[in-house]
Amino acid sequence: MEGEVDIEKYRVSSGAKMPERRRKTGHQCANRQPGAFICGPILLEMLDRVLNLPGRSPLVLFLALSYQSGLERSCTFRLTPKLVGRFKISPRTCHDALRRLEGAGLIRVSRPRGQIRVVELLMRSSQDSAQVPPSMEGPP
Repeated sequence: MEGEVDIEKYRVSSGAKMPERRRKTGHQCANRQPGAFICGPILLEMLDRVLNLPGRSPLVLFLALSYQSGLERSCTFRLTPKLVGRFKISPRTCHDALRRLEGAGLIRVSRPRGQIRVVELLMRSSQDSAQVPPSMEGPP
């Protein structure tokens, strides 16, 4: 018969190996490292300002906040007890470090009553830090 296709002609022999299919993951990057990491860039000016604060806790909290910001791909996110615990920061130390980072103009914290704090990393130079948009100012 003229219109028939010979399937045997296209069949793979039993000894032939088929190429392995790669599983699709969320991020296709050849140099992707396994495990958790802090996503950059972290401005050296910001790191300088953190290092000038007294104590070690502002640095640890700043790194925790940078980590969470990278995870959520946003500069604004909720500061959960799980995150604070992962970086071995006590609640009292976290409170003090938040105040210091906020006073240095590195973060802005929203403290809704009865809810988890919302933190915003301020990724701008010290020249811009004095100019706060009206939407971010506190109550008049």
